[in-house]
Amino acid sequence: MPDFDDDLISDAFAGFTAAAAPSVRATGTGAVRHTVKRRRARNTVALSVLGALLLAVPVAAYASMDRGSQGPPPVAASPEVTVSPSPSPSPSAVPTGPDGRFTLSQLTAAKVEVPAWTGGSGQSCASGRVRLPKIKDVQYFNVPGDVGLFSVVHTNLDDDAALETAALIACKTGEASRRRVLAFDRDENGRTVMTGIVASGSIWTIAANRQGGIDADVSDFQACCSTPKVMELHQIRTYGWNGTAFAQLSGPEEFAAHDGLIDLAVSVKGITWAETKQITVAGAKRPYRTATVVLKVVNKGPAASGEWMVLLDDSGQAEALSGIGQAQPVLDAGATVEVTVTFRVDETMFDVNDGARLWVYELGTVSSGYDRNKDDNRTVAAYPK
Repeated sequence: MPDFDDDLISDAFAGFTAAAAPSVRATGTGAVRHTVKRRRARNTVALSVLGALLLAVPVAAYASMDRGSQGPPPVAASPEVTVSPSPSPSPSAVPTGPDGRFTLSQLTAAKVEVPAWTGGSGQSCASGRVRLPKIKDVQYFNVPGDVGLFSVVHTNLDDDAALETAALIACKTGEASRRRVLAFDRDENGRTVMTGIVASGSIWTIAANRQGGIDADVSDFQACCSTPKVMELHQIRTYGWNGTAFAQLSGPEEFAAHDGLIDLAVSVKGITWAETKQITVAGAKRPYRTATVVLKVVNKGPAASGEWMVLLDDSGQAEALSGIGQAQPVLDAGATVEVTVTFRVDETMFDVNDGARLWVYELGTVSSGYDRNKDDNRTVAAYPK
């Protein structure tokens, strides 16, 4: 099933949006690559012909000289030397090609070609000949046109041996952003050419892969607002040129660990409250109590889970201390595990709320609804009365 959706994930649960899109090939990529490759081949042939002519001219001149009956002048004898023949270039040798490396400053100094953003919120993103200002954060930024350049790396993005430039750009779409990696090269005249979209989605960073292409840190959604950052599932995926198009070359292809949803259920097995302790908050002493809670988590199936975690809903004014927001290992279908967590709360909240709300969340399931039974994946750790 596809990981990325062109629209922001706005209905998975309240409080966050997410932007992601599948890797696609830019319109005209094949035409650009065909033209650049044909010009490089033409230049290679021209250089070969020129080299042959330079070798042929002195040979012909020597043959046409009037040397009479004189033989070559005597030379001193020298030991016989065996010379290894120079290896002939392979007919299938990869052409070098022009230097396609650009710095971030170079790509932000002039307008460059940006393919149209398709689907949902991307329709408002600037495209065509666009000036890309530098942005320091790939999610939260404010620049003219709402499209900026975050980072560049130099790597092989085509069939020749020269390096090109992969550029991570983003378009601001509210609390989230649309992101894509573009490939840039030079033509034979040194002009900047955008050769296609290497990857799209919730991409946070890129690095050059030693075998060519890029390694991208990709998440299943972009947490914002009150949604904890730890809920994002991050993966390293490799994208690059496969000989005919830009595509994913290696790495995970799915975020969810299984098809469909499973049912994770949680309940409180036991809770212990520490004595009241005065803690300074915002310059004032406040009475806080710390709770140690043992939770029982059951995977009711039908499949083994991926990584999961316990989260704390802050509506009860509780503050997480340990065991909360930490990835837990795979839980087989039908298996049960106990998890201990701690949190603290201002005891003046005891008369306002009935307890701290805890819930279990399986990483990578945001876009699919995250649990098949939302009634049993939440529980309340009751406040003392």
